[in-house]
Amino acid sequence: QYEEVATGFYSWSQSEEIEIITNFTVLKEDRSLFDFLIASTWNAEEVARGLVNIDPSGTLLRLRDHVLRSDVVQSAGTAQAGTVSAGNFSTAGLMETVGDLVSVQAMLHHVTHSFSKLDLLDRIDQEMKKGEDWKQVRVTIQDELEAWKRHTTVLGQLENEIGVSVGRLQELVHQADAVSASELMNGVEDWVGDRAAEHKKSVRLLVEGEGVEVERGLLEKLHQPLRELLEVSLCSIESVVERMEQGKSSTAELTVRLHKSHDRFEVIIGDDGGGFDAQQLQQQMARWQEQYATTAKPSLEQSDWLLQDGFGAVSFHDGESSFEFSPLRKRIEAMGGSLRIIHDAKTERGLQVWVSVPLSMAVINGLVVLIRSVRYVIPVHFVRRIVQIRPDQLVYASADGGQQMLHLDGSLIPLKLLAGMELGDQERQLMVVVEVGDQGELVACPVDELIDQQQVMIRPLKGVLSDVRDASGVAVLGDSEVGVVLRLESIH
Repeated sequence: QYEEVATGFYSWSQSEEIEIITNFTVLKEDRSLFDFLIASTWNAEEVARGLVNIDPSGTLLRLRDHVLRSDVVQSAGTAQAGTVSAGNFSTAGLMETVGDLVSVQAMLHHVTHSFSKLDLLDRIDQEMKKGEDWKQVRVTIQDELEAWKRHTTVLGQLENEIGVSVGRLQELVHQADAVSASELMNGVEDWVGDRAAEHKKSVRLLVEGEGVEVERGLLEKLHQPLRELLEVSLCSIESVVERMEQGKSSTAELTVRLHKSHDRFEVIIGDDGGGFDAQQLQQQMARWQEQYATTAKPSLEQSDWLLQDGFGAVSFHDGESSFEFSPLRKRIEAMGGSLRIIHDAKTERGLQVWVSVPLSMAVINGLVVLIRSVRYVIPVHFVRRIVQIRPDQLVYASADGGQQMLHLDGSLIPLKLLAGMELGDQERQLMVVVEVGDQGELVACPVDELIDQQQVMIRPLKGVLSDVRDASGVAVLGDSEVGVVLRLESIH
Protein backbone atom coordinates (compact mmCIF):
# COMPACT_ATOMS: atom_id res chain seq x y z
CA GLN A 1 0.00 0.00 0.00
CA TYR A 2 2.79 2.43 0.90
CA GLU A 3 4.60 1.82 -2.38
CA GLU A 4 1.39 2.27 -4.38
CA VAL A 5 0.60 5.61 -2.72
CA ALA A 6 4.22 6.78 -3.06
CA THR A 7 4.24 5.93 -6.77
CA GLY A 8 0.90 7.69 -7.29
CA PHE A 9 2.07 10.81 -5.45
CA TYR A 10 5.30 10.93 -7.45
CA SER A 11 3.42 10.75 -10.76
CA TRP A 12 0.95 13.42 -9.58
CA SER A 13 3.77 15.76 -8.48
CA GLN A 14 5.39 15.57 -11.93
CA SER A 15 2.36 17.14 -13.66
CA GLU A 16 2.71 20.65 -15.16
CA GLU A 17 0.33 22.11 -12.56
CA ILE A 18 2.51 21.07 -9.60
CA GLU A 19 6.00 22.16 -8.57
CA ILE A 20 7.69 20.79 -5.45
CA ILE A 21 9.45 23.66 -3.68
CA THR A 22 11.01 21.59 -0.91
CA ASN A 23 10.51 18.48 1.20
CA PHE A 24 11.84 17.14 4.47
CA THR A 25 11.53 14.08 6.68
CA VAL A 26 10.36 14.12 10.30
CA LEU A 27 11.00 11.10 12.53
CA LYS A 28 8.00 10.45 14.78
CA GLU A 29 8.29 7.44 17.09
CA ASP A 30 8.72 4.47 14.72
CA ARG A 31 7.44 6.26 11.60
CA SER A 32 8.92 8.61 9.02
CA LEU A 33 6.67 11.51 7.97
CA PHE A 34 7.38 13.19 4.64
CA ASP A 35 6.38 16.84 4.42
CA PHE A 36 6.19 18.57 1.02
CA LEU A 37 5.83 22.27 0.22
CA ILE A 38 4.38 22.67 -3.27
CA ALA A 39 3.26 25.49 -5.56
CA SER A 40 0.32 24.90 -7.86
CA THR A 41 -1.88 26.68 -10.36
CA TRP A 42 -4.78 24.61 -8.92
CA ASN A 43 -6.83 25.85 -6.00
CA ALA A 44 -6.95 24.04 -2.65
CA GLU A 45 -10.03 21.99 -3.58
CA GLU A 46 -8.41 20.69 -6.77
CA VAL A 47 -5.20 19.80 -4.92
CA ALA A 48 -7.17 17.96 -2.21
CA ARG A 49 -9.15 16.09 -4.87
CA GLY A 50 -5.91 14.92 -6.47
CA LEU A 51 -4.63 13.61 -3.13
CA VAL A 52 -7.90 11.75 -2.47
CA ASN A 53 -7.60 10.04 -5.85
CA ILE A 54 -4.18 8.73 -4.80
CA ASP A 55 -5.16 7.82 -1.21
CA PRO A 56 -8.97 7.36 -0.91
CA SER A 57 -8.64 6.42 2.79
CA GLY A 58 -7.08 9.78 3.62
CA THR A 59 -4.76 8.12 6.15
CA LEU A 60 -1.48 8.46 4.24
CA LEU A 61 -1.89 11.72 2.32
CA ARG A 62 -3.48 14.95 3.46
CA LEU A 63 -3.37 18.68 2.69
CA ARG A 64 -2.19 20.28 5.92
CA ASP A 65 -2.33 23.98 5.01
CA HIS A 66 -2.52 26.29 2.02
CA VAL A 67 -2.16 29.96 1.10
CA LEU A 68 -4.05 31.37 -1.87
CA ARG A 69 -2.81 34.40 -3.80
CA SER A 70 -6.17 35.98 -4.61
CA ASP A 71 -4.62 39.20 -5.95
CA VAL A 72 -2.89 37.58 -8.95
CA VAL A 73 -4.67 37.56 -12.28
CA GLN A 74 -3.17 34.85 -14.47
CA SER A 75 -3.02 35.07 -18.21
CA ALA A 76 -4.91 32.66 -20.41
CA GLY A 77 -3.52 29.14 -20.48
CA THR A 78 -1.60 27.32 -17.84
CA ALA A 79 0.96 29.43 -16.01
CA GLN A 80 4.23 27.94 -14.92
CA ALA A 81 4.03 27.03 -11.28
CA GLY A 82 5.79 29.36 -8.91
CA THR A 83 6.55 32.10 -11.44
CA VAL A 84 3.61 34.47 -11.00
CA SER A 85 5.06 37.99 -10.95
CA ALA A 86 3.83 41.40 -9.86
CA GLY A 87 6.16 44.01 -11.30
CA ASN A 88 9.70 42.93 -10.48
CA PHE A 89 8.46 40.65 -7.69
CA SER A 90 8.31 36.90 -8.27
CA THR A 91 6.41 34.50 -6.02
CA ALA A 92 8.91 31.77 -6.94
CA GLY A 93 11.61 33.37 -4.80
CA LEU A 94 9.18 33.88 -1.94
CA MET A 95 7.98 30.28 -2.03
CA GLU A 96 11.54 28.99 -2.15
CA THR A 97 12.53 31.09 0.87
CA VAL A 98 9.46 30.02 2.83
CA GLY A 99 10.32 26.43 1.90
CA ASP A 100 13.84 26.89 3.27
CA LEU A 101 12.44 28.27 6.52
CA VAL A 102 9.97 25.39 6.85
CA SER A 103 12.78 22.87 6.31
CA VAL A 104 15.00 24.56 8.88
CA GLN A 105 12.10 24.71 11.34
CA ALA A 106 11.59 20.95 11.01
CA MET A 107 15.29 20.28 11.56
CA LEU A 108 15.29 22.66 14.52
CA HIS A 109 12.34 20.80 16.02
CA HIS A 110 14.17 17.49 15.61
CA VAL A 111 17.35 18.80 17.28
CA THR A 112 15.55 20.47 20.19
CA HIS A 113 13.50 17.30 20.71
CA SER A 114 16.73 15.30 20.87
CA PHE A 115 18.18 17.86 23.27
CA SER A 116 15.18 17.45 25.57
CA LYS A 117 15.98 13.75 25.89
CA LEU A 118 19.67 14.37 26.49
CA ASP A 119 20.02 15.02 30.23
CA LEU A 120 23.79 15.35 30.34
CA LEU A 121 24.14 16.07 34.07
CA ASP A 122 21.87 13.19 35.05
CA ARG A 123 23.78 10.77 32.81
CA ILE A 124 27.14 11.86 34.23
CA ASP A 125 25.76 11.52 37.76
CA GLN A 126 24.54 7.98 37.03
CA GLU A 127 27.88 6.89 35.58
CA MET A 128 29.83 8.43 38.46
CA LYS A 129 27.69 6.57 41.00
CA LYS A 130 28.48 3.24 39.36
CA GLY A 131 32.19 3.77 39.80
CA GLU A 132 33.01 0.26 38.68
CA ASP A 133 34.93 0.64 35.43
CA TRP A 134 36.27 4.19 35.26
CA LYS A 135 37.60 3.70 31.75
CA GLN A 136 34.11 2.76 30.56
CA VAL A 137 32.65 5.70 32.50
CA ARG A 138 35.08 7.99 30.71
CA VAL A 139 34.07 6.56 27.31
CA THR A 140 30.35 6.92 28.09
CA ILE A 141 30.70 10.51 29.29
CA GLN A 142 32.85 11.36 26.27
CA ASP A 143 30.16 9.93 23.95
CA GLU A 144 27.52 12.05 25.68
CA LEU A 145 29.66 15.18 25.38
CA GLU A 146 30.32 14.51 21.70
CA ALA A 147 26.58 14.08 21.10
CA TRP A 148 26.02 17.40 22.90
CA LYS A 149 28.67 19.04 20.75
CA ARG A 150 27.10 17.68 17.55
CA HIS A 151 23.73 19.07 18.54
CA THR A 152 25.13 22.51 19.38
CA THR A 153 27.02 22.56 16.07
CA VAL A 154 23.80 21.78 14.19
CA LEU A 155 21.99 24.50 16.15
CA GLY A 156 24.64 27.01 15.12
CA GLN A 157 24.27 25.99 11.49
CA LEU A 158 20.48 26.25 11.70
CA GLU A 159 20.76 29.72 13.23
CA ASN A 160 22.89 30.86 10.29
CA GLU A 161 20.44 29.34 7.80
CA ILE A 162 17.52 31.06 9.50
CA GLY A 163 19.39 34.37 9.40
CA VAL A 164 20.06 34.00 5.67
CA SER A 165 16.46 33.02 4.92
CA VAL A 166 14.96 35.80 7.03
CA GLY A 167 17.22 38.33 5.31
CA ARG A 168 16.15 37.00 1.92
CA LEU A 169 12.51 37.08 3.00
CA GLN A 170 12.84 40.71 4.10
CA GLU A 171 14.38 41.59 0.77
CA LEU A 172 11.56 39.86 -1.12
CA VAL A 173 8.95 41.71 0.93
CA HIS A 174 10.82 44.93 0.18
CA GLN A 175 10.72 44.13 -3.54
CA ALA A 176 7.01 43.34 -3.37
CA ASP A 177 6.29 46.78 -1.90
CA ALA A 178 8.52 48.70 -4.33
CA VAL A 179 6.83 50.83 -6.97
CA SER A 180 8.04 53.40 -9.47
CA ALA A 181 8.50 56.90 -8.05
CA SER A 182 6.46 58.10 -11.03
CA GLU A 183 3.37 57.19 -8.97
CA LEU A 184 4.17 60.20 -6.78
CA MET A 185 3.70 62.41 -9.83
CA ASN A 186 0.37 60.94 -10.96
CA GLY A 187 -1.93 63.84 -11.86
CA VAL A 188 0.63 66.45 -10.79
CA GLU A 189 1.21 67.91 -14.26
CA ASP A 190 -2.50 68.63 -14.78
CA TRP A 191 -2.81 69.97 -11.24
CA VAL A 192 0.16 72.34 -11.71
CA GLY A 193 -1.25 73.52 -15.05
CA ASP A 194 -4.68 74.26 -13.54
CA ARG A 195 -3.23 76.08 -10.51
CA ALA A 196 -0.94 78.15 -12.72
CA ALA A 197 -3.78 79.13 -15.06
CA GLU A 198 -5.86 80.33 -12.08
CA HIS A 199 -3.13 82.88 -11.27
CA LYS A 200 -2.39 83.86 -14.89
CA LYS A 201 0.93 82.03 -14.91
CA SER A 202 2.53 79.77 -17.49
CA VAL A 203 4.60 76.90 -16.08
CA ARG A 204 6.50 74.03 -17.70
CA LEU A 205 6.92 71.09 -15.33
CA LEU A 206 10.12 69.05 -15.70
CA VAL A 207 10.44 65.76 -13.81
CA GLU A 208 13.66 63.77 -13.42
CA GLY A 209 14.20 60.35 -11.83
CA GLU A 210 10.72 58.89 -12.21
CA GLY A 211 12.23 55.45 -12.85
CA VAL A 212 13.61 54.91 -9.33
CA GLU A 213 11.74 52.40 -7.17
CA VAL A 214 10.52 53.33 -3.69
CA GLU A 215 8.20 51.78 -1.11
CA ARG A 216 4.56 52.46 -1.86
CA GLY A 217 3.83 53.56 1.71
CA LEU A 218 6.56 56.19 1.58
CA LEU A 219 5.14 57.72 -1.61
CA GLU A 220 1.70 57.86 -0.01
CA LYS A 221 3.14 59.80 2.94
CA LEU A 222 4.87 62.25 0.59
CA HIS A 223 1.81 62.92 -1.57
CA GLN A 224 0.42 65.83 0.48
CA PRO A 225 3.80 67.46 1.36
CA LEU A 226 4.69 67.42 -2.35
CA ARG A 227 1.49 69.28 -3.27
CA GLU A 228 2.16 71.88 -0.57
CA LEU A 229 5.73 72.47 -1.76
CA LEU A 230 4.62 72.69 -5.39
CA GLU A 231 2.11 75.33 -4.25
CA VAL A 232 5.04 77.19 -2.65
CA SER A 233 6.95 77.13 -5.94
CA LEU A 234 3.88 78.31 -7.84
CA CYS A 235 3.65 81.28 -5.44
CA SER A 236 7.35 81.95 -6.10
CA ILE A 237 6.75 82.18 -9.86
CA GLU A 238 5.62 85.51 -11.37
CA SER A 239 2.67 85.99 -13.69
CA VAL A 240 3.23 85.99 -17.46
CA VAL A 241 3.02 89.81 -17.59
CA GLU A 242 5.48 90.27 -14.70
CA ARG A 243 8.00 87.88 -16.23
CA MET A 244 7.87 89.63 -19.60
CA GLU A 245 8.35 93.02 -17.90
CA GLN A 246 11.46 91.62 -16.18
CA GLY A 247 12.84 90.24 -19.44
CA LYS A 248 12.28 86.62 -18.45
CA SER A 249 10.73 83.89 -20.53
CA SER A 250 6.96 84.07 -20.29
CA THR A 251 6.90 80.39 -19.31
CA ALA A 252 8.53 79.54 -16.00
CA GLU A 253 10.33 76.27 -15.32
CA LEU A 254 9.38 74.16 -12.33
CA THR A 255 11.72 71.19 -11.84
CA VAL A 256 11.09 68.14 -9.65
CA ARG A 257 14.03 65.74 -9.20
CA LEU A 258 13.47 62.37 -7.55
CA HIS A 259 16.60 60.71 -6.18
CA LYS A 260 17.25 57.55 -4.18
CA SER A 261 20.48 56.87 -2.29
CA HIS A 262 21.32 53.69 -0.39
CA ASP A 263 19.11 54.62 2.58
CA ARG A 264 17.10 57.74 1.69
CA PHE A 265 14.66 59.13 -0.86
CA GLU A 266 14.91 62.78 -1.86
CA VAL A 267 12.56 65.16 -3.62
CA ILE A 268 14.23 68.35 -4.88
CA ILE A 269 11.97 71.12 -6.20
CA GLY A 270 13.31 74.22 -7.94
CA ASP A 271 11.85 77.16 -9.84
CA ASP A 272 13.14 80.26 -11.63
CA GLY A 273 10.63 82.65 -10.07
CA GLY A 274 10.97 85.69 -7.84
CA GLY A 275 10.92 83.78 -4.56
CA PHE A 276 10.21 85.49 -1.25
CA ASP A 277 9.84 89.18 -0.49
CA ALA A 278 13.52 89.71 0.37
CA GLN A 279 13.05 92.89 2.40
CA GLN A 280 10.26 91.49 4.55
CA LEU A 281 12.18 88.21 5.00
CA GLN A 282 15.19 90.08 6.37
CA GLN A 283 12.98 91.94 8.82
CA GLN A 284 11.41 88.68 10.02
CA MET A 285 14.83 87.11 10.43
CA ALA A 286 16.01 90.03 12.54
CA ARG A 287 12.94 89.78 14.80
CA TRP A 288 13.24 86.00 15.12
CA GLN A 289 16.96 86.21 15.91
CA GLU A 290 16.24 88.67 18.68
CA GLN A 291 13.52 86.52 20.25
CA TYR A 292 14.47 82.89 19.56
CA ALA A 293 17.99 82.49 18.17
CA THR A 294 19.60 82.24 21.63
CA THR A 295 17.47 79.17 22.46
CA ALA A 296 17.81 77.50 19.04
CA LYS A 297 20.25 74.72 18.26
CA PRO A 298 23.80 76.09 17.87
CA SER A 299 24.16 74.21 14.58
CA LEU A 300 21.05 75.85 13.08
CA GLU A 301 21.95 77.70 9.90
CA GLN A 302 20.39 81.04 9.05
CA SER A 303 18.65 79.55 6.01
CA ASP A 304 16.76 77.20 8.38
CA TRP A 305 15.35 79.96 10.57
CA LEU A 306 12.20 80.36 8.47
CA LEU A 307 11.37 76.68 9.17
CA GLN A 308 11.31 77.12 12.95
CA ASP A 309 8.45 77.64 15.39
CA GLY A 310 7.67 81.29 15.95
CA PHE A 311 9.04 82.52 12.63
CA GLY A 312 5.55 82.82 11.14
CA ALA A 313 4.38 82.88 7.54
CA VAL A 314 6.85 84.02 4.88
CA SER A 315 5.57 86.44 2.22
CA PHE A 316 6.34 86.03 -1.47
CA HIS A 317 7.48 88.67 -3.94
CA ASP A 318 3.91 89.58 -4.94
CA GLY A 319 3.09 90.75 -1.41
CA GLU A 320 -0.16 88.75 -1.47
CA SER A 321 0.80 85.10 -0.95
CA SER A 322 2.49 83.64 2.13
CA PHE A 323 3.31 80.25 3.62
CA GLU A 324 4.26 79.02 7.11
CA PHE A 325 6.82 76.21 6.93
CA SER A 326 6.97 75.09 10.56
CA PRO A 327 3.95 72.69 10.48
CA LEU A 328 5.22 71.07 7.26
CA ARG A 329 8.71 70.68 8.74
CA LYS A 330 7.25 68.92 11.78
CA ARG A 331 5.31 66.45 9.63
CA ILE A 332 8.39 65.62 7.56
CA GLU A 333 10.55 65.25 10.67
CA ALA A 334 7.91 62.91 12.14
CA MET A 335 8.73 60.64 9.17
CA GLY A 336 12.41 60.80 10.15
CA GLY A 337 13.06 63.22 7.31
CA SER A 338 14.37 66.74 6.88
CA LEU A 339 13.38 69.88 4.98
CA ARG A 340 15.71 72.53 3.57
CA ILE A 341 14.95 75.73 1.66
CA ILE A 342 17.43 77.93 -0.19
CA HIS A 343 16.53 81.39 -1.44
CA ASP A 344 19.09 83.80 -2.86
CA ALA A 345 17.49 87.17 -3.50
CA LYS A 346 20.54 88.31 -5.50
CA THR A 347 19.94 85.73 -8.22
CA GLU A 348 16.91 84.82 -10.28
CA ARG A 349 16.98 81.14 -9.32
CA GLY A 350 13.79 81.37 -7.28
CA LEU A 351 13.43 78.76 -4.56
CA GLN A 352 15.22 75.44 -4.08
CA VAL A 353 13.52 72.99 -1.72
CA TRP A 354 14.97 69.66 -0.52
CA VAL A 355 12.92 66.95 1.18
CA SER A 356 14.86 63.92 2.39
CA VAL A 357 13.18 60.95 4.08
CA PRO A 358 14.59 57.56 5.15
CA LEU A 359 13.60 54.40 3.35
CA SER A 360 11.66 52.09 5.66
CA MET A 361 13.86 49.18 4.52
CA ALA A 362 17.00 49.34 2.44
CA VAL A 363 19.47 46.57 1.60
CA ILE A 364 23.14 47.47 1.22
CA ASN A 365 26.51 45.76 1.05
CA GLY A 366 28.29 46.92 4.17
CA LEU A 367 31.77 46.73 5.67
CA VAL A 368 31.34 45.87 9.36
CA VAL A 369 33.96 47.46 11.63
CA LEU A 370 34.50 47.57 15.38
CA ILE A 371 35.13 50.86 17.21
CA ARG A 372 35.23 50.87 21.00
CA SER A 373 33.11 47.68 21.25
CA VAL A 374 30.46 49.21 18.94
CA ARG A 375 29.87 47.71 15.51
CA TYR A 376 29.45 50.12 12.63
CA VAL A 377 28.39 49.38 9.07
CA ILE A 378 30.07 51.41 6.32
CA PRO A 379 28.36 51.17 2.90
CA VAL A 380 30.91 49.45 0.67
CA HIS A 381 30.43 51.79 -2.29
CA PHE A 382 31.82 54.66 -0.17
CA VAL A 383 35.00 52.78 0.80
CA ARG A 384 38.06 53.79 -1.23
CA ARG A 385 40.95 52.26 0.72
CA ILE A 386 41.75 50.28 3.85
CA VAL A 387 45.25 50.97 5.15
CA GLN A 388 47.44 50.47 8.19
CA ILE A 389 49.35 53.65 8.94
CA ARG A 390 52.29 54.63 11.12
CA PRO A 391 52.11 57.38 13.78
CA ASP A 392 54.40 59.61 11.68
CA GLN A 393 51.76 59.68 8.93
CA LEU A 394 49.47 61.74 11.18
CA VAL A 395 50.04 65.48 10.93
CA TYR A 396 48.30 68.67 12.04
CA ALA A 397 47.25 71.16 9.37
CA SER A 398 47.52 74.65 10.85
CA ALA A 399 45.67 76.14 7.88
CA ASP A 400 42.68 73.98 8.85
CA GLY A 401 42.48 75.15 12.45
CA GLY A 402 44.71 72.39 13.77
CA GLN A 403 42.75 69.61 12.08
CA GLN A 404 44.47 66.25 12.38
CA MET A 405 45.21 64.83 8.93
CA LEU A 406 46.44 61.59 7.42
CA HIS A 407 49.39 61.97 5.05
CA LEU A 408 48.83 59.30 2.42
CA ASP A 409 50.46 59.07 -1.02
CA GLY A 410 51.30 62.77 -1.07
CA SER A 411 47.79 63.89 -0.08
CA LEU A 412 46.39 65.15 3.21
CA ILE A 413 43.14 63.47 4.23
CA PRO A 414 41.16 64.78 7.25
CA LEU A 415 40.44 62.37 10.11
CA LYS A 416 36.98 61.65 11.50
CA LEU A 417 36.94 60.06 14.96
CA LEU A 418 33.77 58.07 15.68
CA ALA A 419 32.32 56.97 19.02
CA GLY A 420 34.95 58.75 21.09
CA MET A 421 37.74 56.93 19.27
CA GLU A 422 41.17 58.16 20.34
CA LEU A 423 44.41 57.55 18.52
CA GLY A 424 46.90 55.88 20.81
CA ASP A 425 50.61 55.29 20.42
CA GLN A 426 50.20 51.90 18.76
CA GLU A 427 52.71 51.09 16.07
CA ARG A 428 50.00 50.50 13.46
CA GLN A 429 46.56 52.07 13.20
CA LEU A 430 43.86 50.69 10.92
CA MET A 431 42.19 53.32 8.74
CA VAL A 432 39.20 53.11 6.42
CA VAL A 433 39.33 55.87 3.80
CA VAL A 434 35.83 56.76 2.60
CA GLU A 435 34.32 59.19 0.12
CA VAL A 436 31.86 61.69 1.59
CA GLY A 437 29.83 64.71 0.54
CA ASP A 438 28.60 65.82 -2.86
CA GLN A 439 32.09 66.62 -4.15
CA GLY A 440 33.62 63.24 -3.34
CA GLU A 441 35.95 64.44 -0.57
CA LEU A 442 37.99 61.76 1.22
CA VAL A 443 37.89 61.22 4.99
CA ALA A 444 39.90 58.70 7.03
CA CYS A 445 38.10 56.89 9.86
CA PRO A 446 40.27 55.05 12.42
CA VAL A 447 38.81 51.67 13.46
CA ASP A 448 39.86 49.00 15.94
CA GLU A 449 39.01 45.98 13.83
CA LEU A 450 37.61 44.90 10.48
CA ILE A 451 34.98 42.20 11.06
CA ASP A 452 33.66 41.27 7.63
CA GLN A 453 31.62 42.39 4.64
CA GLN A 454 27.97 41.40 4.48
CA GLN A 455 24.62 42.36 3.02
CA VAL A 456 22.46 44.05 5.63
CA MET A 457 18.99 45.52 5.78
CA ILE A 458 18.80 49.02 7.26
CA ARG A 459 16.01 50.11 9.57
CA PRO A 460 15.86 53.92 9.97
CA LEU A 461 16.27 55.72 13.28
CA LYS A 462 13.02 57.28 14.45
CA GLY A 463 11.87 59.60 17.22
CA VAL A 464 14.60 61.06 19.39
CA LEU A 465 17.13 58.69 17.79
CA SER A 466 16.67 60.39 14.41
CA ASP A 467 18.94 63.20 15.65
CA VAL A 468 21.92 60.85 16.16
CA ARG A 469 24.76 62.37 14.17
CA ASP A 470 26.30 60.54 11.22
CA ALA A 471 23.93 57.55 11.58
CA SER A 472 21.28 56.61 9.05
CA GLY A 473 19.89 53.56 10.84
CA VAL A 474 20.63 50.22 12.43
CA ALA A 475 20.98 46.73 11.01
CA VAL A 476 20.86 43.24 12.50
CA LEU A 477 24.11 41.54 11.46
CA GLY A 478 24.70 37.92 10.58
CA ASP A 479 25.78 37.02 14.12
CA SER A 480 22.62 38.66 15.55
CA GLU A 481 24.58 41.67 16.80
CA VAL A 482 23.24 45.15 16.02
CA GLY A 483 25.32 47.53 13.92
CA VAL A 484 25.00 51.30 13.45
CA VAL A 485 24.88 52.23 9.76
CA LEU A 486 26.93 55.34 9.02
CA ARG A 487 25.54 58.15 6.89
CA LEU A 488 28.70 59.14 5.06
CA GLU A 489 27.05 61.84 2.96
CA SER A 490 27.04 64.09 6.04
CA ILE A 491 29.96 62.72 8.04
CA HIS A 492 32.23 65.71 7.37
